[in-house]
Amino acid sequence: MHKSHFINLGTFNVWANKKIMDFISSHIDVAKADQEINSSFPSVKKTIYHIWDAEGIWLERLRGYSPMEFPSIHFPGSFTEGMKETMANSSAMLFFLSTQNESYFSGDVSYTHTNGKFYSQRIDDVLTHVFNHSTFHRGQLITMFRLLGFTNGIPETDYIEYCREKAQQQQNV
Repeated sequence: MHKSHFINLGTFNVWANKKIMDFISSHIDVAKADQEINSSFPSVKKTIYHIWDAEGIWLERLRGYSPMEFPSIHFPGSFTEGMKETMANSSAMLFFLSTQNESYFSGDVSYTHTNGKFYSQRIDDVLTHVFNHSTFHRGQLITMFRLLGFTNGIPETDYIEYCREKAQQQQNV
């Protein structure tokens, strides 16, 4: 895999996360964000924080650190502030990837998991996991929005939608 591939996936990730955050900001109040829903994580808020935590811990591992706690665990701010932190983290991942040379993407990353176990894995596999993981949970959020009663305006965050929008923007330049 090449650097450009992962920059593209990182850009897609930021694009899709922003669509989700924009929908939440304009449609979902704090009570609905905390409303219990039967899913991997029991609310919209907890699912957003899980995306933040997963992307955040992987970014730190890629930077050479092995954090033992997730970023949101002691976060005192509001949900709106938490969404901003989630977006800032997604953007930080994209920026980090953009500063790496091509050979970085074929290397390995070694880290200690939060359970104390040591791992060494290919960076391209880690990045594929990170972006697939966020996509998976964004799909759950779409279902959660429907379960909360929303039928209109739910964002399309599929990769192909990102590609279509990107192509349209390039045609308009």
